[in-house]
Amino acid sequence: DLVITDLMMEGIDGIQVLKEAKRINPNVIVLILTGYGSLNSATEAMRLGASDYLLKPCDRNELRHKVASHCDKIHMQQDILRYAHELETANEQLQREIVERKRIEAKLRKHEQELLEANEKLQHLSRVDGLTGIFNRRYFDEHLDTEWKRSMRLKTPISLIMIDIDYFKFYNDNYGHQMGDDCLKKVAVTLHNELKRPGDIVARYGGEEFAVVLAGTGSDGAVLLAESLRSSILHQNIPHQHSKTADIVTISLGVSSLTPERNTSHKELVAAADKALYSAKQNGRNRVVVA
Repeated sequence: DLVITDLMMEGIDGIQVLKEAKRINPNVIVLILTGYGSLNSATEAMRLGASDYLLKPCDRNELRHKVASHCDKIHMQQDILRYAHELETANEQLQREIVERKRIEAKLRKHEQELLEANEKLQHLSRVDGLTGIFNRRYFDEHLDTEWKRSMRLKTPISLIMIDIDYFKFYNDNYGHQMGDDCLKKVAVTLHNELKRPGDIVARYGGEEFAVVLAGTGSDGAVLLAESLRSSILHQNIPHQHSKTADIVTISLGVSSLTPERNTSHKELVAAADKALYSAKQNGRNRVVVA
């Protein structure tokens, strides 16, 4: 159900472990341990399906917290499957017991409604990040692929904003994980509230990283929104006395924009935004950098 692997090892590295684990069980949760020098590899691991990563040397309590959080997700998935199984069993029992056509039709209608609600609940849970309430990485990947193909057909631009909370590890280390979770929730809600168009989405990309997909938006519009997102976080005035950037929580943002062409992939958009985000962090943080 859950694999914890170092990124750099002799013989087989963490990326290979990740790929093999996903081959055996596509739903497995993989937690990557990495040093500061291997952050790019950790980012690659997240793109390949890793659920989370920790920087070494990692705090034992932080590791416990991460494992507990992901185990909670596993248990929730198991509860959902069990609930679906119970509904299926109830349906079989109803089919055997109900003899009158009207009773059968009435109970089937009721049961169909329950299945519909359960399916909607399952679909919602599969798309939403359990902590922040915004879209999760899985839905981000699906949505970006859909919008990329749509932009290719319509020959319109699409933009991506990658966002990282500055010095969030210091925040967690000094304020505790409960406060860290509250910070992630506030940032997520603030980013979500800044999006005005129905088609624009913000998702939790992983850890303290978020991503905004803007279909039909070019570089100029994406930069304006990115600056608005950065300012909105500043206006929240979330205390962060241990940041090297400011005494409040700030974010760094990387923006990339492309008009998709045939034989291209949305991975190019993600890679460019990642590179821009890295540049923003290297050049002082609390800023927007355009690929």
